[in-house]
Amino acid sequence: MNIKIVSYKKEDKKTLRELIIKLRQFEVDIDTWNFFKLDKEYKEKAIEKLLKNIKEKEGKIYLAKSDNKIVGFVAGYIVPDKDNFELYSWKRGYVFELYVDDKYRGQRIGKKLLEKIEEYFKIKKCDFFGLNVLTANTGAMGFYEKQGLENRDLFMSKALNKKVKKS
Repeated sequence: MNIKIVSYKKEDKKTLRELIIKLRQFEVDIDTWNFFKLDKEYKEKAIEKLLKNIKEKEGKIYLAKSDNKIVGFVAGYIVPDKDNFELYSWKRGYVFELYVDDKYRGQRIGKKLLEKIEEYFKIKKCDFFGLNVLTANTGAMGFYEKQGLENRDLFMSKALNKKVKKS
């Protein structure tokens, strides 16, 4: 299988939107809380929000193509920490989304996408990059660890409303 990693173009918007929705459905399915939504509003606005963040925050989207079909993507942008008086002034890359279609997993596509966005962050002179991952997504956590990412921070939560936590 010949996989090419290419930059996002406007003509890819419809397919990217479909992959974003697949990713969100996956997140909804594994989330043990009622945190993520996948309603009409999300489906209409998610791609626009992503593209806005990419434009405003020096971001980049890369697509994985197999036989000219888009089978995955990674989206990331720059987050300057210069306004945070609690931290040293670092330039941080942030991987907002990474997704590979189910049928194409296990073929090193995610690794290639992550390497490509890491390369972009290096060009932009980022000091490091990071991402968020649901603890329920153990497959992704293992994948990211294999790619050299460390579990550096852990944000813990407690549901205060019975509607939040799924039984």
